[in-house]
Amino acid sequence: MKTVLLGAASAIVMSTAAFAEQYVCNIKAAKDSFVSPVLAFELVPGQDSALVYDVFVHEVHGEPVAAKVKKMGGDKYRLQWVVNGIPTTTTPARVSYRATIDIATKQVFVRGNIFAADNTVQGRGACVIE
Repeated sequence: MKTVLLGAASAIVMSTAAFAEQYVCNIKAAKDSFVSPVLAFELVPGQDSALVYDVFVHEVHGEPVAAKVKKMGGDKYRLQWVVNGIPTTTTPARVSYRATIDIATKQVFVRGNIFAADNTVQGRGACVIE
């Protein structure tokens, strides 16, 4: 699956402007949680949207999805997106994600809130610019 995500991240790189920054992040989270072990995203500093791709986006949409971007101060940005219809053993899940990236340190923190459940999942990791 990591190869598929890296390939998709490469596709993002090829299809966008030269000033966009593409990140691939390895995330450490609880096993079998709704946090992907690999997160790829494209960020254009100063823009209010980005593209995000991970295993759940791949499974549900097959291509990157739009995320809202908010500058948090310093070198930190917050990305927010929703994936609706993640397959589970019962009802498909809807998860609202929020990732905070520090572009200076290349560190990321990801949190997911599962709708209709009282669960929050999270992970953290390191990113590289592709």
